[in-house]
Amino acid sequence: MKTIYEILTLLAALSFMACNADSTLAEPARETEQEQTTQIMLEGTIRNGNATRVAGTESPQNTEMVVGNTVGAFIYRTGLTAKETTGEGYGFNNKKLTRVSGTRQLFTPDIVDFPTEETRAVDIYAYAPYDEDYTSLTTHTFAVQENQSTTDGYIKSDLLYQKLTNVEKTSSINYQVVPINFDHKLTQIVVKVKIGAAITAEDLQGTNVMLTGISRTGNINLQTGEAAIANPSTDVSQHTRTEQVKVFVYGQTEEGTDDLNVTQGYSVVYPHNEYDLVNAKIEFTVGPTTYQASLKTTNITEWVAGLSYTYEVTVSQAGLSITASLSDWVEGGNTPGIAE
Repeated sequence: MKTIYEILTLLAALSFMACNADSTLAEPARETEQEQTTQIMLEGTIRNGNATRVAGTESPQNTEMVVGNTVGAFIYRTGLTAKETTGEGYGFNNKKLTRVSGTRQLFTPDIVDFPTEETRAVDIYAYAPYDEDYTSLTTHTFAVQENQSTTDGYIKSDLLYQKLTNVEKTSSINYQVVPINFDHKLTQIVVKVKIGAAITAEDLQGTNVMLTGISRTGNINLQTGEAAIANPSTDVSQHTRTEQVKVFVYGQTEEGTDDLNVTQGYSVVYPHNEYDLVNAKIEFTVGPTTYQASLKTTNITEWVAGLSYTYEVTVSQAGLSITASLSDWVEGGNTPGIAE
């Protein structure tokens, strides 16, 4: 039979073991609290938005991304340009996000979190429109649409980009809003058509207004954001640009409804230097007559990224006259140019 002393000693030992067990069980709970994940909630806006009105409606992607536009995002721990292959294995390659209606949020069903170990800051490389073939932060091909007479064609041509570095986790809750203010990486061309002598608006109705003698194809470096025409010319003799872009249909809405109020349209093209622009023209055909005007004028000798160029074209039976102006992707005043 155990003595009272032995029984008390046994109870004390059991109590000590229980305390140790409670302490051991409590430790993971504290560790979980320290490693609580924080979701990165991206929002998209656009810098230097376009203020022109086209086809009687406001130009899309003014200072806001259009609803439904898709973004690709590469998110890595700060200082890295690829997903980690060791440790936490942190990184997101070309994550697809979509602009949500009623908010600036860029939504993805797959949660994107800040890292939970070591340095928690991240670098974000984002672009639009999304392309599933872009798998790394290298140079990729991007082509503007040949038909930009529709909003969809325009949006698919409007290449947006922004890079955010050293985005630190500052939120004390389970999410953190990170705004991205995108830049337009290409060039905008606005064409306004006016009626001159001995011709009527009905004569032009249904006419395709085209940019010809240009290049639709170029490259985007997803690490730097640099976008440029493929193989830019260094001499006028090298010019071989033969592609075209349909800007709009005179006197018709993008749905094909007759409307003589539709007298202007807009498009997005690659920057062109003075050699690549040498044969670029505005062109449209009325009956048996094809009208052309040079896009290279006395004051517009090249197209620069991030700028908007407006060409006002007056058409008459004698031909075309044109004025041209430029601005920072917003509506600006006109400066006379030279028609061909």
